[in-house]
Amino acid sequence: MKTSFHPSGLIEIPTDKGTLVLTDEEYAKATKRGASVTHNRQLNSLKKQTFNPNRKFRREYDRIFKTDPAAANLFLLLAELADEYGQVVTDELEITRLMAARFEDPRRYTL
Repeated sequence: MKTSFHPSGLIEIPTDKGTLVLTDEEYAKATKRGASVTHNRQLNSLKKQTFNPNRKFRREYDRIFKTDPAAANLFLLLAELADEYGQVVTDELEITRLMAARFEDPRRYTL
């Protein structure tokens, strides 16, 4: 399996339908015997619900954006990563990678 690194630090794997970009955790799960990356992603997408910001969240995002746009986008990223209890389990390096992958310009308005 030929792999390379995405500019955001994630792992790229060429497939028949294009390039698959994986996090370190997904790559570790995928390289286990009998694992399927697409199957794991389908299961995870069923477990997670999409983030749909409400009016209160948008107002708070706008308020933060006026003072520090990068902080507002970090606020948005953390809200997208949070589970149903509002908890995010990650480290600074992973957040940096996710910020680079999620936002072309971290200071641009993205809502």
